[in-house]
Amino acid sequence: MSKKYKADDENIKKLNEAEAQKPQSYNSSDKQAADRIARSLLSNKFSYDAQSDLGYSSAKKIYTENAKNAMNDTLGRASALSGGYANSWAVGSAQREYERVMSEFEDIIPELYSAAYGRYRDGIDDKFRLLDSYRESDKENYQRFRDEIKTWQDARNYYYKLVRDDIEDKQFADELEIDMQKLIGTRLKGR
Repeated sequence: MSKKYKADDENIKKLNEAEAQKPQSYNSSDKQAADRIARSLLSNKFSYDAQSDLGYSSAKKIYTENAKNAMNDTLGRASALSGGYANSWAVGSAQREYERVMSEFEDIIPELYSAAYGRYRDGIDDKFRLLDSYRESDKENYQRFRDEIKTWQDARNYYYKLVRDDIEDKQFADELEIDMQKLIGTRLKGR
């Protein structure tokens, strides 16, 4: 039956302490945030609804007001030419002036679309910058985690080696003593 060898209590204690210091598994809030942004980028499609665009609503209000003013001015000038009375020619001229101003409004819709698309692209660019920032932060945090794991492994391995060496030293010392006793016994018999 082989003898059981035990390391010094101090070395075992240090090994147990090193084992207890094992870092938690890696969990990154930056990676989770990056994943959320990536999903939103994949699902974010551009669409333009002029009716819900504040720029469109504001421009329509201004152009409608300007068209009404132009219509009233034209009606007043045309009526003045006929002695101050509105007639079909004056009403027709006023209506054409209203439509002319409103057609100018229709001409700015592509500009409003472009402005909305520009805001959309700016938002996408901002999200990509934020995504890159989160990914870079996650990369740095992961490297720090890897460094912590390496430091922990080095400490654990160091104390494990101390315990193992301690046991091997005791075993070697016992074996050496046994060999020495055999050698001394053999020499004594040989005399």
